Amino acid sequence: MVKYFKSRNVGACFDGWDIPPTIWIRKDVTDLEMFHECMHFEDYLRRGRHKYLTGEQIIDIPKNRPLLEHEKLLLTRRIPEKDRLISTYIKEKYVYDKIVEEQNRWLDLYGHGRFSPQDMRLSKANIDDAINACKEAGIDINKITIK
Repeated sequence: MVKYFKSRNVGACFDGWDIPPTIWIRKDVTDLEMFHECMHFEDYLRRGRHKYLTGEQIIDIPKNRPLLEHEKLLLTRRIPEKDRLISTYIKEKYVYDKIVEEQNRWLDLYGHGRFSPQDMRLSKANIDDAINACKEAGIDINKITIK
């Protein structure tokens, strides 16, 4: 995950594979980035480790990291592209809905949003990327049940 995090231009990154789960943070992290990753962590806690990680390809695992049996299986097989896209969509949809909910809550309470218009455009672009990737793979997101 460290290699992945260093290669990305993001202020924070949630690692659900780590035990315990970890949010990697850069010193210049924005409020939106931190909120976004905290919502991934909340989703992880809400759904549980196994369900959250299902459909995710392991990127880079330290040799000393203990793995559960289902995680060992994920190391031995390639996750189908459609499964990965659906998993990403479910995670990003949950986070996007929470961002919109938080923005609306702040508008109601304080008369202004917590996040800037640019932050909201970035969030929308992020979920749109997940939606478009699903559509390009022939996945009907309306048939995906998000619990």
